[in-house]
Amino acid sequence: MSRKTQVVLGSVLVVVLAGSVVNLLSYPETEDEDVSGATRAAVEDPSSYAPYARLPLAYNPLKPAGNGAFPAGLASVSARAPIQGKIYDCRFVTALSSLASTEEGRRQIFGMIGQHPDGSVTIAFPGYKHEPLTVAPVTPEEAQLVAYVVDGNTRLPNTWVSVVEKAYGKCRAAHQEPLEYLLHLFRHGIWHGRWTAAPLYAATGASYGMADDKAIQILSGDRFVFLDTFSMQCGDFGLGKGWVTWPQIRSWFNREAVLKEMIDEQHRLLTNESRHGLLGVVLTDLAYQNAAVGMKHNHAYAILGYNPKTGRLKIRDPYGMGDIIDPNVGLPRDGVDDGVFELSLKELNMYTSHIALRVKS
Repeated sequence: MSRKTQVVLGSVLVVVLAGSVVNLLSYPETEDEDVSGATRAAVEDPSSYAPYARLPLAYNPLKPAGNGAFPAGLASVSARAPIQGKIYDCRFVTALSSLASTEEGRRQIFGMIGQHPDGSVTIAFPGYKHEPLTVAPVTPEEAQLVAYVVDGNTRLPNTWVSVVEKAYGKCRAAHQEPLEYLLHLFRHGIWHGRWTAAPLYAATGASYGMADDKAIQILSGDRFVFLDTFSMQCGDFGLGKGWVTWPQIRSWFNREAVLKEMIDEQHRLLTNESRHGLLGVVLTDLAYQNAAVGMKHNHAYAILGYNPKTGRLKIRDPYGMGDIIDPNVGLPRDGVDDGVFELSLKELNMYTSHIALRVKS
């Protein structure tokens, strides 16, 4: 290799690495790390904050603590209750929603929270069951950022989602891996002048965005698998979105056979794990084709169930809206925009990039 070629390749590598570092450091933890004036105004008048204004119940995010985390007992917990707020915590919110989609999961959530007279709570996450965390009630500033609850059944304000997120954020901040610590330290220092790896508020420690691969493990105490979809592995025309893999090379000669193998393996795993109650999320971080059907890019969706007979996966957008649409008419395919819809496994492999799934068997 000539000296000139070495210099060119070295320069390209430096640019790629520098771009990756800038991308990691610039990925925001919140839409406004310093909390915008509009957010502060919303603290004074919650009705001015759009997500709260559209809620189907009289909900004051600043004064729900007096009603407790579970005003209707176990009935307060449901998979459709958590709504993502203003921070990039979709992996956490979807994992929590998926956990709440089964009776066992709802009882687990209900049992992990201990409430105290002063409004604080103690939460013992199964992933750190010997390290219970006590957190103060969610503050007005935090209430405008973190996930909240929509309960169309009891029509009562709940705080279980917000307090679990606050405890989870505290847990994640306390157990940062070395690379996570350095990325947070430099991100906060360079972009916000805060030379610390700690989050702005305890509750915003859950805002790891697409980088958070701990939510399922912490919430369940079980291991999980992380699977590429066909879109990620093989992409369009055999051009994958990651490292070159053997399935990708094979897809150059027979794409349909490789796709069938991946779908069969996903079907086997989903069917097998359905016996324990599915807990998982679907990711769209490197999936671009989904824009045509109304799904979001760089987002996470909760897995609510799988039907082995039809081969269809039921998932939920943590924003509580944003169903898959029929592109011919521009309307939700199932007739209602409630954030819950089904995908065939073929569509899953076309419109998403990864599946993170708890494995108990």
